[in-house]
Order: sequence, then structure tokens, then C-alpha cells
Amino acid sequence: MDSKAPADTNHDAQVATAPQPAAEASTTGSEAEEGCRASSCTCTTGTSAATGSGATTAEPRGEPRGEGEAEGEGARGGEGERAPRRRKKKPTVPSFAALELTYACNHSCPFCSNVWKDPEEKYPIRRQMNGQEWIEVIDKLAQMGVSSFCLTGGEPSMHPDFMKIVEHMCDATYFNYCTLSPCGVGASILTNGDSDIYTPDFAQYLSDKGCQVSVSLLDDTITGPGAGGAYFGGYARSMETARVLLKAGVNVTANVTLCNRNLSTICDTVREILAMGCKTVMVMRPMLVGRGKSRLGQQVAYLEPGTLRSIVL
Repeated sequence: MDSKAPADTNHDAQVATAPQPAAEASTTGSEAEEGCRASSCTCTTGTSAATGSGATTAEPRGEPRGEGEAEGEGARGGEGERAPRRRKKKPTVPSFAALELTYACNHSCPFCSNVWKDPEEKYPIRRQMNGQEWIEVIDKLAQMGVSSFCLTGGEPSMHPDFMKIVEHMCDATYFNYCTLSPCGVGASILTNGDSDIYTPDFAQYLSDKGCQVSVSLLDDTITGPGAGGAYFGGYARSMETARVLLKAGVNVTANVTLCNRNLSTICDTVREILAMGCKTVMVMRPMLVGRGKSRLGQQVAYLEPGTLRSIVL
């Protein structure tokens, strides 16, 4: 091969010429560089220090740098090598937020998962936020991109500004970057339903707004006065709330927690829930947090495989 042939000026990608004999190595890079200047080439040339072969490397000057790639010194990982491109990580936010409106609850379930219910933990009980403060939280999270909210507690309906917070949540919007337009947030409530706040009018409002409601339906062996808990109407009131919501067209999920206290009655509970028209029933185990953590030995219970399946079918 003639070592004085004109340098290749096609620089769509990096190009390395074939290695030359050691005696010609010192002149090959120099002559190639002169050839590039003569032809107004936009590439840069260099000599491989690792091999000592004198191979020339062409690299387009106009190639865009990676985001965060250093300029000048440090732009290459080593002489003759490009450093890997570093990209900035964009901050992300979750799409869903559960808002624990209050510490208060009118039930004392033995498996309560609220961390402040664990007698062995020193959870800091702080001032309860008022309705306006929760509204500002919803607005800020929605502005950041949170698209779904759930109001919980404690029992969320015991917050004095519960209705005000619900109305604001149901009307909140976030900017959807897929449709490039504002969209309404997904709204839901997690409640024990043991409250007189769930009137037919309120249920119709929730239905019209598309707000989903999850109702914890636990019989009186768990929530009643004999269970040692605070008490309003218990299981009967919770079931009536579920019926009112279903009649208004609200998407209702029934939550039933299985423990040793309701092992003998849970099948009857699930049958009653299905009979009133509820389409979604979640049978759950106690969570190992809150009061459930400290009373784990009292909570463990098991159903024979296929028991609930036989109820549904």
C-alpha cells in the first residue's frame, strides 16, 4: 500500500487506516493530517498511543455531545478513546398518593396497619392538618404530575373538613403529557363506612364525579363493642353504606381482612357482599405493621384452598 495516498475524507463514522510498518509510523499520521488540511476536512486526527502503530483516527467535529459530557480535558476516558456519555437523570414523582387525613378512627381493629397504632413504636403524633392545608397539598402534587389520589386515615370521614377535601380532590386536574392537555385526577376513598355522612345525595355526587370507594366490611366480632373498640354502628352501618353507594352507581370495592376472629364467619360475610351486588371483594391478610405487628400471634388464620372460590362459583 502506498503510504502517501490521500487521506480518506469520508467521515460519517470513525475510520482507522491499516497499520503501517514501524519505520513509517512517525510519518503516516503527519502526512494524513496535512492531507486533511489540504482538503478542508472537518475531522481531527490522532495517533494511537496504545498500539504504537501510528494509525490515524478520524472523528466528526460536528457530532453532538452527550448531555453532561465534559468539554476539553476529561472528554475522553483515555488518549484516543471517547468517554461514555453521561445523561442527567430526570426527577420522577409517583403517579398515586394516599393522603392520611386524620389519626382518628371509630374502630379499633386488632390488625390495624396504621403505624401510630403500634404500642411498641414511638410514632410522632403531630398537629392534624386542616382542610385548606390538604387542598394545597393536592394542588401541589397534581402540579408535579400525581394523577390519582386516595383519602384515608384513620377514618377519613372523621376529619372536620372531609366534604371540602373530597370536593376539591374530585375537581383537581393534572397536566397529561401524553394528550398535552389538563385531565381530571383519579379520586378514591378508603373508609370503614361506619358513618352517617354517606347519604344518598353524597353517594350520587361521588358517582357523578367518578370517585371510587373501598369499604372495609368487618363483622362485629372484630369491630363491635365486645371487641374492645370505639363503635358507631358497626357492621350493619358499614353494609348499609355499601348498599347506598352501589345503588347510586359508585364503583365499590369491599375489603375483608381475614384473621382468627372472623375465620368462622368470613364465608357468610363474602356471600352477603356478593348478594348486594358488589363486583369486587378483596380478602386480605393482616399487614405486619402498626397494631397488627404487635399482635401477630393473635391474627394468623388460614382458609382451606378453594373455600372462597366455592362461594363465588
